[in-house]
This record gives sequence, C-alpha cells and structure tokens, in this order.
Amino acid sequence: MRTYSVHHTQPTPQATADYADGAVFVREGFAVFAFLFHFFWFLYHRMWLVFVLYLAVSVAASVAIDLIGLNPLSGLIAATAINLIVGFEANDLRRWTLARKGYDLIAVVRARSLIEAEEKYFSWVLAQANEGEIGSPAAPHNRPGVVSFAPLKPQAGEDDVVGLFPRPEGSA
Repeated sequence: MRTYSVHHTQPTPQATADYADGAVFVREGFAVFAFLFHFFWFLYHRMWLVFVLYLAVSVAASVAIDLIGLNPLSGLIAATAINLIVGFEANDLRRWTLARKGYDLIAVVRARSLIEAEEKYFSWVLAQANEGEIGSPAAPHNRPGVVSFAPLKPQAGEDDVVGLFPRPEGSA
C-alpha cells in the first residue's frame, strides 16, 4: 500500500467538480523519475525555485570538484549522490512548493494506486457531504484508508498562545 497526501487551496472539502479538479495528490516515498530525469521532473511539476536551487547546487559541486582537482569519477559519484538525495526528497519538495502556493494538507490516503487513492478520497468527501460533516475531522472507522486534516476552528475565548506558557505576555 502506498500513502498519498491530498492538498488543496480550499481548506474544507466540498462535493463539487471544481473542488475535485483542484485537488493534488502527492505520493510518499522515493521518486524514481525525479532521480533519473530531475530537470524535467521539476519543470513538469512547476517547481521553479527548486529547479533553480538544484541547478545552483549542481554547478557549485561541479566547480568545487574542478577547483579541488578530483578525478572525473569523483564528479560522477557526487552527481549521483545529489540525484539520490533529490529522489528521496522530491515529493517533500513538491509538498513544500504546494504549501508556498497556498495549498493546505487536507487528508492522507492509503491505497494501492493513485486512481484508488482518488476514489477513496472523493468517496469520503461525498459521504461527508451527505452526512453534513464536511469540515470536521473524519473518524478512522468512517472511511478506511482516509485521514482528514481539515482545519479545526478555535473555540471562542481561546487565547492565541504558542509554546509552553499558559497566558500571553502581559496578562495576569
């Protein structure tokens, strides 16, 4: 079974065709195509900043190897190591890029394929819409394989405190 994270610009799921078109599923794990065809993979997924950073790291590694005077085999090993790191981190970089573009993590789906993950997620969205529970976290027993990360609304009167301190600074 594979794990897919579901990202969308709308924080609460809706049972509409427009909502379905905007959902992005990102698979967890090693990205073989990013390892083999990194330039094309970054451009295909519109990861412009990551592409530029990868290009800068590759050029810097190449220049450093030339300045140090290592043999060409060292350059090949360094390039392979960089590409291996890219393969392992590519989907995380894609999630980071989506977050920068305003996408929120909505759910995590366990499925055998992308098609099955989409079926599970959208059947969960339709079931939530029919039950009138959209916007509330899904109970694991409602839809096997789907965990919702719909944002919870803060209770009225709660303080916006981050950290270990019980009260905001300056209040008694």
